[in-house]
Amino acid sequence: MKKVVIIQRILVKYRLPFFTGLKEKLSKEGIDLHLVHGLGNKADYKKELLARLEWAHAVKERYISLGEYSFVFQPYLRFLRDADLVIIPQEFKYILNYYLLLKRKFAKFKIAFWGHGLNMQAKPNSLRNLLKRRLNNAADWWFAYSESVAEFIEKNGFPREKITTVQNSIDMTSLFFEVNQISGDELINLKKKIGIDEKARVGLFCGGMYKEKRLDFLLEACYRIKKEIPEFHMIFIGGGPHERIVKKASQQNPWIHFMGPVFNREQIMYFKISEVFLMPGLVGLAILDCFSSMTPIITTQYPFHSPEIEYLQNGVNGLMTKDDIDEFCKTVIMVLRDNNILKSLKENCLISAKKYSMEQMIENFSLGIIKCLEL
Repeated sequence: MKKVVIIQRILVKYRLPFFTGLKEKLSKEGIDLHLVHGLGNKADYKKELLARLEWAHAVKERYISLGEYSFVFQPYLRFLRDADLVIIPQEFKYILNYYLLLKRKFAKFKIAFWGHGLNMQAKPNSLRNLLKRRLNNAADWWFAYSESVAEFIEKNGFPREKITTVQNSIDMTSLFFEVNQISGDELINLKKKIGIDEKARVGLFCGGMYKEKRLDFLLEACYRIKKEIPEFHMIFIGGGPHERIVKKASQQNPWIHFMGPVFNREQIMYFKISEVFLMPGLVGLAILDCFSSMTPIITTQYPFHSPEIEYLQNGVNGLMTKDDIDEFCKTVIMVLRDNNILKSLKENCLISAKKYSMEQMIENFSLGIIKCLEL
């Protein structure tokens, strides 16, 4: 039986269906999947995203800071014994990655990268991205988050036939089920509970609260939208180093609702009572929550989005404005005032949701593993 080991810094809740499904799929192909992950740091615990799997190997990692850079050391080498393929995150901060790449020519196992190809929250010519470019071709295989990442890796000189486009996703099937289980009365009661009138126009932010999310920009936009649409309310879900900005705004404005970290069914209910999802900064997997709940996303041409931004079809299943607060506000106001535009966006969200399934991601990943092992 072939042995494949996937290394992750931490195991997060939204990845559980993927790893469970992938293990089952590979087992049918005579491949034994092992997952090694760290236990996380204080920031991870605060986000309440950490998870565990009975069959996964958890190790205590160490974090090391050198100036503006941070690194992580995970003692996972003992789990690589007899491995045929090791899949590692393509990230600057993993210390043992460099050791594995040096050892690659003398080891029996193959090495594959799984990642973005470029740190999209850093400048293209930053030290970490220059190093990433140099190392991108050092693996035997590539698992690219999306098609744009695959194209970047190929342009960087890596053989296209050794790249698998993963089409990064979350468990859309479970999301659809949960969305359809929520009754209209539950949504009415939730609005009453947090002080939102039934006729209010509601915006939502859900995600980590840190610099790249641009909460200052968003709050200023909300104040401007409120002046034009007096019945506007804004809900903020999440936590992080910049949550104090939102907390302060909510204390001063009763139409701004800071809910903190919220998960599962309760989170879906907040999506359902909202008409638009507002995120002028970094957009990642949250776009799939928007699709499944039919809550259209409005964002900007921010240069540091995650690869999932390519799922957005501007004017079809969401909207992307210029990176300008006036343009952003104008667009949000237009959508909230035009029910026909909002209705069309919602309908297309549902169509898009069906294109990005967890089942397809598992299928893509497993095929890539099989092809790599056949090399």
